[in-house]
Amino acid sequence: MKIHEITTFFHVAGVAIGLGAAVVSDYLFVRFAKDGVLDRGELRALRFVSLLVVVGLALIVPTGLLFAVASPAQWHDGKFWAIMTVTAFICVNGAVIHRKVIPVFEAHADRPLADEDVEGSAALILTTGAVSTVSWWTAALLGVWVSADFRYPYMYFSPCTRCCCSVASSPPG
Repeated sequence: MKIHEITTFFHVAGVAIGLGAAVVSDYLFVRFAKDGVLDRGELRALRFVSLLVVVGLALIVPTGLLFAVASPAQWHDGKFWAIMTVTAFICVNGAVIHRKVIPVFEAHADRPLADEDVEGSAALILTTGAVSTVSWWTAALLGVWVSADFRYPYMYFSPCTRCCCSVASSPPG
């Protein structure tokens, strides 16, 4: 088996694990939140699924970099940079989830989600969930969209990236 085939296998496995876990995480959150309380067992399940998303990223990022190093022509391809941007969004959004959202859930485990602190974080919770789902599906679509030939819209992503990075780097809580 060639290095490229091994790299491809682990890259596809990372996408499957990460995307699958992100979808399951969103589903579980909606299911668990229906009764208005996240209990410790439900929180533990969400943390585990979140760990699987990290495992997916831990496979995707290095294998993606290996692809980029093996084919320098990709550095001039708009599709490549779009995938890199979406992957950066996934990473930054994940950091926000781990630094901002999960601590809110942990602080309010076994208590009503209607609490003021949780309600004050509702926009962030819903936004990070939506960004996660859209980003993972976008990355997967771009990865398999062989005929995609477009110019990379740097100007659209740059302000969003700065905004996400500032939220991710702010203190937890």
